[in-house]
Amino acid sequence: MTGVTGQEAGSGSATFTLERFEWSDEGRIELAGVWNGVPGDTFARPALLMDVEGKSRRVAALMDHKPWSAQEGERWEAAFKWEEEPAAIESVRLRVASGIELELPPPVFAEEERAAAPLKRLPERAAASDDAAEGTAVMDAEPGEDVFDRLADAESRAAVLQRERDEAVAGRRATAKQLEELRHAHERALNDARADERAKATAALAEGAEVRVVLERQRDEAHAVRDAAVSARAAAEAAKAEALEQRKHALAERKQAEKDRAIALRERDRALREASEALAARERAFQERDQAIAERDAAYNERDGVLNAYERGLPPKPPQPRFLPEEPERDELDMWMGRAVAGLIVLVFLVVLLQFFL
Repeated sequence: MTGVTGQEAGSGSATFTLERFEWSDEGRIELAGVWNGVPGDTFARPALLMDVEGKSRRVAALMDHKPWSAQEGERWEAAFKWEEEPAAIESVRLRVASGIELELPPPVFAEEERAAAPLKRLPERAAASDDAAEGTAVMDAEPGEDVFDRLADAESRAAVLQRERDEAVAGRRATAKQLEELRHAHERALNDARADERAKATAALAEGAEVRVVLERQRDEAHAVRDAAVSARAAAEAAKAEALEQRKHALAERKQAEKDRAIALRERDRALREASEALAARERAFQERDQAIAERDAAYNERDGVLNAYERGLPPKPPQPRFLPEEPERDELDMWMGRAVAGLIVLVFLVVLLQFFL
């Protein structure tokens, strides 16, 4: 095919030398040329922006030449599908990327060489005219002989047509008979097919009924299993709730036990302190008791000495050294007071000890 060649279009630094832009016999518009100024670039999907009969149209390129790489000085091709009849394009632009848009001339048709054939006269018409003229002359010359010849020819033709008609009628009857046989065979086949289909449908219905019974039984079993699972889950949830409640009570009891244990420990410590104090008081009471007993014994001894001295006529008091300090005299109330205090301390200790063990 030949087309437009040698035209250049430019957009910025990019130029395109158009070699071919024409309508194809395959319902496409084919474009070919060479790019300059965009070495090694791969364009996006090219598109033609055309104004056709007052309407703007956009036609995207086919995927035959993807990825439409533009190499410096190499041939670049693209094809655009056009399913309609070629129309008058007012203007067309080629857009291959953002910022690269070129103005192109309208596409042209491929040149086809066709040899013009001379007109020829129709021989049938010429022969008919000659026969008519010759027949007129013959009829003018010998009208009776020509009429008998034409009548015989017509009768022979009528016989041929009658024979052909009979053959056609016989063929039609044979064809009708074949058609009737085919119709009967078709009806028999159709009836057999319908009977077969009815039998199959009956078997399918029976099988479906059995399957339905099996499915219903399985459904009932599944429902029973589901109900059992729901009941088991409810029982498990109830057991879980009861366990949680028991755990709650156990935790409360443990806390109360811990509180009681803390109170018992405090009471034990207090009792131990009181017992220690009671033991210390008892020791002091014992010491005071021993002291009181010693003082009592001393008093008894002194009393006995005074009585012995009185009986022997000696002075009731023994002579005292001149330079020793005189001890104050202790009356009986002071001695019994100490004894009473010691007894009271022992009594308090015994009471505390009894409370601790009871």
